[in-house]
Formats: sequence, C-alpha cells, structure tokens
Amino acid sequence: MFAKKKPLFTNQKKSFSKHRTGGVSLLEVLVVISLLSILAYLFISEIHKRILEERLKETAESLAGELNYIKSLAPISAEPPCFCYKEGNKEFIFFMDTNRNKNLDESDKILKSMKIEKPIEVANITNDNKLLCPRSVCFDRRGEIRSSGSLGHTIVLGNTYNQTVEIKISRTGRIRIQ
Repeated sequence: MFAKKKPLFTNQKKSFSKHRTGGVSLLEVLVVISLLSILAYLFISEIHKRILEERLKETAESLAGELNYIKSLAPISAEPPCFCYKEGNKEFIFFMDTNRNKNLDESDKILKSMKIEKPIEVANITNDNKLLCPRSVCFDRRGEIRSSGSLGHTIVLGNTYNQTVEIKISRTGRIRIQ
C-alpha cells in the first residue's frame, strides 16, 4: 500500500547503529569523574573538619589536665602555683610564684610550658589581673583562685572552622571543659 520513502540526502548516516559494540562515551566518563571529584571534595573537607575538631578537644583536655596538676600542687607547696598565657609565644607557662606577686618574673620557678600549635588558637581569656604577664592565674592552698573579686576565668580555644571549646575555672578552682 504505502511505498517506502527514500531519504532526501543519500549520504546521511543513521544516528544509532544496530552494531554498537558497547562501552561508554567520553561525555559519560567526564560526567562520572566530575561527580566523583565533587563527592571527594565534600568528603575530604568533612574529614579535615573532624580532625581539627578532635585536635581542639585534645588540646583542651591536655590543658585542663595541666591546670588540674598545677592546682593539685597548691596544698603541698610553699609557693602558690600559677599559670600564665604568653600571647607572643602562644604558650601557657606553669610556674611557682616564689615572690607571691601573681606575676611571672625571673625569680619564679618555671615548672612546665605548653605551646598551642596552629591551627588551634587561644581566642580569649577572661581575667581581672593586669600585670606584666597579664593573663596570670594563681591558686591558693585550698586550690581556689587567688585573686580578689574574681568570679572565675574562662579560656576559649578555637580553630579555623570557628569551633570553640571553653575551659572554665571557677572561683573555687573547679576546672571544666565545655
């Protein structure tokens, strides 16, 4: 009934051959590679964020442990144990205040120092002392903070992802990580 129509152009090729052998085209490979690279970027950045978060917690726990150790020396030592944060060196210095001036100077015995490594930063320390080492805190014989009128101190550690950990030292000398 109906006659087959001839193509208008005789040199036209069919777009899909019946004899295609399989495989993938270059476009398909590029799409898969781009999707995998996006997923890898997201995965790696999340892993990096978790690593920095763990480092931050580890640093806070280590610092709290050192603070508890210094506080434990208070009942058994003749001089009050203190700690100080030196911003230029980015380190905490733990010392015995031999001249009882609540300040780190040449006559004091340095027990230990703890450097805060990058990417961890000390974001803030609340303190009412304004001495040569402006962020000094001393403990009395009972393990309480030895500064007049102080309600306590807070040390805030942070990293590049704006994650922070607070170490709170109450007036009674209780040290907590939040």
